[in-house]
Amino acid sequence: MTKISVVMPVFNAELYVGAAINSILSQKYKDYEFIIIDDGSTDRTHAIIQSFKDPRITVLCNSSNLGVTKSLNIALNHCKGTYIARQDADDISLPARLQRQYQFLESNPTFYLVGTRCGLIDMAGKDMLADYDIPIHPIAVRWHLMFRNPFIHSSVMFRRAAIDRLGGYDEAFIRAQDFEMWSRISRQFLSTNLADVLVKHRYKYGSVVSKIVNRVPPEENIVGMNLSAFLERTDIPPEWPFLINKIRRKEEITDERELLKALEMLTTIKVTFFHLNKDAHTFEAIFRQLASSFFWIAYCAAPYNKTIARQAYNLAEKTGGLEIGKYDKLLFTLKLLSHAKLYKKINDIKMRLRQSKRQSPI
Repeated sequence: MTKISVVMPVFNAELYVGAAINSILSQKYKDYEFIIIDDGSTDRTHAIIQSFKDPRITVLCNSSNLGVTKSLNIALNHCKGTYIARQDADDISLPARLQRQYQFLESNPTFYLVGTRCGLIDMAGKDMLADYDIPIHPIAVRWHLMFRNPFIHSSVMFRRAAIDRLGGYDEAFIRAQDFEMWSRISRQFLSTNLADVLVKHRYKYGSVVSKIVNRVPPEENIVGMNLSAFLERTDIPPEWPFLINKIRRKEEITDERELLKALEMLTTIKVTFFHLNKDAHTFEAIFRQLASSFFWIAYCAAPYNKTIARQAYNLAEKTGGLEIGKYDKLLFTLKLLSHAKLYKKINDIKMRLRQSKRQSPI
């Protein structure tokens, strides 16, 4: 019986799909099926897929562009493996990926989902001087799920039993369908990331883009359910998920009442989560995320309420693991001192640096 089903949806990815397929065919672990679903591509994608003659490949074709979520569910219905691995059409799986994840799940029957750390590559496939900071312990994963998606979609392998019990991807989500599904699995079972870099994730590129215009359930819905599950509370304040997403997206918070609520929210989440998870204080990934959130509140509060700003900044520093760039620190100081002209000048420099780093982030 086939142990692993690799699933890859693809739409108009002629520049990258060949490399993605080759990366799966080059895996050290050989006992898998490779299900590729072409979601109505109009470029050379289909011809490139058909040029591969490996018997492990099954090609499915949508007659029109249905979007990634529906395509994934169609592919899942064809899977025969005990484990299902995701692959994106623009990413690269390193040769040991399937073997390492298979060994982990075989050796840890209480875990139902495992991702990996990822290196970044640019549009030309060149390695970049950065990788994603992801949690590598189930406690740290639960913490991050209350704030953001801690898994790279293309790095995940999960048990078929999980979707047999909980269902596949929620088709109400044409975006963030992975965040919703990993959250649903993680609320019921253990999940984690491996510390090894086993996938190369292409920076700022999405090979599967739905053309369907539809109402999308907000990510706040997912965050709210995760907060309730991992804090063991049924009375999560309705504004918390919205404040969390503002902080995650680095959106300016200018209302003093919102700033104070955000500060109180983070403090309450920390106290409650640490009470429920006695080892939570040992994970740097938790403190880095928490410190970054406190700093953003301090940054936003500086022009409006210096007391809140200083309080949040002090909490960020005390949290530990804080890695704030020199320009961010300077901008915070200038905001706090109300030096508007200098702030604008330094912010312009920061924006230019950010633009230049899009091709090679540090």
